[in-house]
Amino acid sequence: MAGQATEEAFQALKRAAVTEWHGYRFYTAAVEHARDRRAREFFQGLAKDETEHMHIILAEMEALKAGRGWLTYEEAIATPVEFDIAGPNPFPEAAEGMEMLFPPVKEVGGVVDPVATDVAALELALEFERRGHEMYKRHADAAKDPKAREAYGILAKEENRHYTWIQKSLEYLTANQTWWDAEQKPFFEG
Repeated sequence: MAGQATEEAFQALKRAAVTEWHGYRFYTAAVEHARDRRAREFFQGLAKDETEHMHIILAEMEALKAGRGWLTYEEAIATPVEFDIAGPNPFPEAAEGMEMLFPPVKEVGGVVDPVATDVAALELALEFERRGHEMYKRHADAAKDPKAREAYGILAKEENRHYTWIQKSLEYLTANQTWWDAEQKPFFEG
């Protein structure tokens, strides 16, 4: 890995990895505490997406470290990367002094606990995804390398997709006092 720009990108990716790790932890805690099967499925889908985002970030980090530069989205997804997102924070040093988008691991149970409503969990998730989108958008706007812009742009779009999905779920849940069922769900997906 050479150059200050690459080191800065590497540090930004470490912080992004920490954010995705915290997101995964938040959503898996939400699964454990959700009252409704459909809520659990919803949060499981978000946790799965955080795992994919982590894969992309770690693939980009490996490419930068090896001096290959940034990967396209397709290259990053196709790159084998070994990681355990359910394990310990992969970059604890990157978390020091960093504004966390998701609550710290030790506090997740207190944020989404059995007495909290699904609405409260969705409201928290909505704010976290909004802030995640802003973070990736800032990185995309600041990136000089077109592939870096693409990587951050894709992650920003993913966070925005999550935001929209959560917002529409929240609106539906609030209006109908129930989660959507299999027939209703697709009206706001993809």
